[in-house]
Amino acid sequence: MKENKEIYFAGVSKRYYTFRFYSLTDELPETSAVYIFTKSGNGSYDPLYIGETDTLKSTISDHEKWVCVSRWFVNALCVHFEEDATVREQIVSDLIERQRPICND
Repeated sequence: MKENKEIYFAGVSKRYYTFRFYSLTDELPETSAVYIFTKSGNGSYDPLYIGETDTLKSTISDHEKWVCVSRWFVNALCVHFEEDATVREQIVSDLIERQRPICND
């Protein structure tokens, strides 16, 4: 697997979480993770949707929010690997409250 650059997103708690950057054409691992659909450009990463899953590759390939994130020109996926479901849910809540992604309703 190629080395993916690290991206940092802050939660309302002021904690920073480390994410790995993937283009939409990259092969994704089948693992548990927090993920962020983003619109990236000029060194910035605008979160469009933040979620969590036990099965990253399967979840992303047929995502329920694809229409929304596509409308906002999604072009990247940022992934934070985390096995613990409770921790993933806490991270997602923390990030959504701070980032306020347009496709999380």
